[in-house]
Formats: sequence, C-alpha cells, structure tokens
Amino acid sequence: MSDIFSRFNLHAAKFNGQVWLCLAAIWLVVLGCAITSIYTQPFSSRQRKLWLSTVVCIPLLGVLAYLPFSFRREHLAQLFFIRLQRDRNSKHATMSGRSTGGRRV
Repeated sequence: MSDIFSRFNLHAAKFNGQVWLCLAAIWLVVLGCAITSIYTQPFSSRQRKLWLSTVVCIPLLGVLAYLPFSFRREHLAQLFFIRLQRDRNSKHATMSGRSTGGRRV
C-alpha cells in the first residue's frame, strides 16, 4: 500500500518541462474562456474592466471569484425553472389562503 502512495508525491523529478508546459497551456485555455465569458456578460465597461483585471492579475482566485457571475439564466434554464415553479406554488398557496379569509380549504 505504501508503494502506491509513494507514486503520488510531489518530487521535483516528476515536474519536468513538459508538465509545466501542459499546465501553462491548460491555464491559458481557462483564462481565455474566462475572458471570453466576461465579454459576453451584460456588464458595464467599468465592471468589465474590474473583472478582467481581477481574473488576469489574481491568477486562481480571480477565476474562482468570477465563477458565480459567469452563469446566465438562459444557459441553466432548467434550474431556474424549478426555482420559478416553486416560487409560484408558494405564492399561489399564500394567495389562496388570503382569498378565503384566512381559512384553508
């Protein structure tokens, strides 16, 4: 068992130039996707500049901070539909309670 765990350590010999090159390429793709997503959002120019500087200047935390803002309602329609339907049902229940004079039928 210890032989299996010894294979997954962070010795310098396992990080060679190819690994660093692949990590850099993956990071550039993630950064490009984040920048493209910022440009497609309906932000003002000031907000866009703020998000671009945050994502580019603070490498990992900037992308993680932008993650909740990157979702759009059109892309996740099924999740927002469930929430909208739940809100409608709760609103309908309160409205029916008011229309019968506080009595539930």
